[in-house]
Amino acid sequence: MYLFGECYALARSMLGGKCFQKWSPDYQAKLEALFGEAGPDESQAKVLEHIQFYLGSPGAPPAVKTPSMIRLRHRDNAPPRIPTPLQYADILIEAAKASLFKPTAPFHDECALLKILKHFYFVSRCGNQSIWVADNPVAYSQWPFNVFGGKSERHIREALLHNTEVFGAANRQLFSDAFTIARKWSMDAYAKTSSPDARTIELVKRWFGVGPKDTIETVTRWVSMGFGFISEACNSKHVIFADHPVYRNEHRNNLPLASADYAMDEALPVVSIYQPFFKYKNKDRTGK
Repeated sequence: MYLFGECYALARSMLGGKCFQKWSPDYQAKLEALFGEAGPDESQAKVLEHIQFYLGSPGAPPAVKTPSMIRLRHRDNAPPRIPTPLQYADILIEAAKASLFKPTAPFHDECALLKILKHFYFVSRCGNQSIWVADNPVAYSQWPFNVFGGKSERHIREALLHNTEVFGAANRQLFSDAFTIARKWSMDAYAKTSSPDARTIELVKRWFGVGPKDTIETVTRWVSMGFGFISEACNSKHVIFADHPVYRNEHRNNLPLASADYAMDEALPVVSIYQPFFKYKNKDRTGK
């Protein structure tokens, strides 16, 4: 599994097969509706908040009474204790096991899907566009389905203890804010390069150069096409920003210029964010 779109497709397939029906029909129906064919459905985003208790975040009111939740409550009706990370891992494993139609069946894919849900966020709405972020744990160098695939319960529990995310809440909001600017700039650039005047041609020549086998006209068309792709991504109904855990171990992690890449081979509009985005997001004293 290499692309976020593949994770999304597998999640849709599992939910379409009623993978959580036995555990919670209510969550099953809402999660199935959330993972729409064309992209996540904003009207169902609240389920990600409601399910957080089982995914490892304190404070969310649980709708399903599992033995693990009941054990954490005092018999004198005092407020429930905040579970430890290990207890949260056990809660998630119990939820995954409770979803199985065959008690002896493997449950690693169910755990992986729950882990994906934990780190999947609806960030904001901009016009008629919804912004989402898949924020993977720093410790993962693969997508959760690969991290958990075929693993023993002990190894699954260990993997569930990793919750520190690559982006974090502040950077997730930064993507949303930056996207508004990117939409305007890309549309302006596409309009300029589609019908270039002398000033635009000079700017293209200055910033993109003309190779020995090219002409300024062909370079301008290429640049216009590139800004067209960016503009198309910026005007999608659903936009997903995703850390790409596999790319962290590839050469792209060290590219000094590329901070994001629009994956044209994704089934969904996914913007993969690379580490240089965070390294170069702030200007220095000279304004660079």
